[in-house]
Amino acid sequence: MIEMAGKMLLGGVWGGRVDAFDLHVSMVQECWRRLAYLGLDPTVAPWHIISDECDPSLTLDTPERLIDAMDLASFGGRSGLYTFTTRDLTDFSKSFAPYMNLNVFINHPRGRANGPANTVQIRFEPGLGATGQVGWPASHILASGNQMVKDIVDVWHPESAYLCSSALICAAPSGPHPILGLVNWLSDTVVDPLELPRTHARERYAGGTLIGVDPDGPDPISDTKELASSIYDAKILKPLPIIQGQPDPA
Repeated sequence: MIEMAGKMLLGGVWGGRVDAFDLHVSMVQECWRRLAYLGLDPTVAPWHIISDECDPSLTLDTPERLIDAMDLASFGGRSGLYTFTTRDLTDFSKSFAPYMNLNVFINHPRGRANGPANTVQIRFEPGLGATGQVGWPASHILASGNQMVKDIVDVWHPESAYLCSSALICAAPSGPHPILGLVNWLSDTVVDPLELPRTHARERYAGGTLIGVDPDGPDPISDTKELASSIYDAKILKPLPIIQGQPDPA
């Protein structure tokens, strides 16, 4: 298994949807819980929230602290924009260590013409490469790739989910279309599964289809680009729905 260039990205996108604030909190909590099998120990690398409204030194190590921080950052639940990190924001000397960023851009009721209405993305940041820091090897992440994409589906209920590298993000057609990477899940609302090409990984899951390249193959980078190009060029993807769960107007 080769190492991927760029930062590893795990995420999902969907059309217009408004969720209750309590559901935002529970989705963030469940997302963190599922990331734990990557070796993230919240007692060693606790999560913080990046917001002008919150103290950057606050560790979100209890449900009460998380609720309070998200309430402040979202102006009482009115916004669905949150940025979390496991980076120590108060001690620059610790910024050499690898860390995760979780960017949540949700609660938008209608789709947008220039991109997904709602997105969530986890960035595995390598840090600044201090001696002795292990970082996030792509091989470690890719080994759990299928399960991680399924976790995004289970927690956030998107129309599309992906695991990719920042250097491999393939240019999607203009508009609100899925992002394609090494591992992908596409709901039946955005593609007819019978039209998807043959791939190394293929599995029906949660009302959609999981597809992906072989991370142990001789050239997964080229395979990913070829897979994305074949899907985009075939024009089989439908735009993300304007409102999730409802047919778009004719």
